[in-house]
Amino acid sequence: MGFIDKSTFFIEEYLKGKDVHHVVVRVLNPLITVNLSSYLYQRLYGNYYWYDITDYKAIADFFIKGQYLIPLCIFLITNVALIVTTGLFISQFNTVIKKLTRSLYSSERKKVELTKKIIVGFDEKKIKRFLRRADDVKTELQETVHLNLKAIIVITIYYLSNSNFSNLLFAVTIIVLVALLVFYCFMHLCMEFFPRRIMKQQDIKANSADAADSFE
Repeated sequence: MGFIDKSTFFIEEYLKGKDVHHVVVRVLNPLITVNLSSYLYQRLYGNYYWYDITDYKAIADFFIKGQYLIPLCIFLITNVALIVTTGLFISQFNTVIKKLTRSLYSSERKKVELTKKIIVGFDEKKIKRFLRRADDVKTELQETVHLNLKAIIVITIYYLSNSNFSNLLFAVTIIVLVALLVFYCFMHLCMEFFPRRIMKQQDIKANSADAADSFE
């Protein structure tokens, strides 16, 4: 199975709407942010402790006296910092890939040929479904990229601060995450490029058909 076929398979899996991948991503994203926020809180303020669930007075004081504001602010700042960092990474990655793509497919003919290779095997119904879901898939891919970058940051911090995390485990984990990161960034770029190219090609077909009908 070639790269084009694998990419097509990936997109088709999204079109089926049966995967739970985005659900897992949306659960892990805030969880990893909480992990990093917890680490920063401990570095800045020392260890924290959990209130006993039956200690209603202490829990009430935590909220009424505003003690929750410090961890909340750390969480919000951490979340914003991660979003900005991952957003900049995606932007820079897409810029580099776009330059490479332009050099490889500089002519309009090559772009049309590439688009035809991507949509081979797709009937008209699947193409329409793909175009309808393109924005949703792009959002899911972006969430996955955010998750991967967060995971790399948190795992690196955990590795540096925990002697039980072996070098081999850290190396293998980072290699896998970086490989996935590059793959998802590339797929995100594809979802930026191909829907526009497909719609343009569909418009060209429609205009050609209209011109042929007018000629007849």
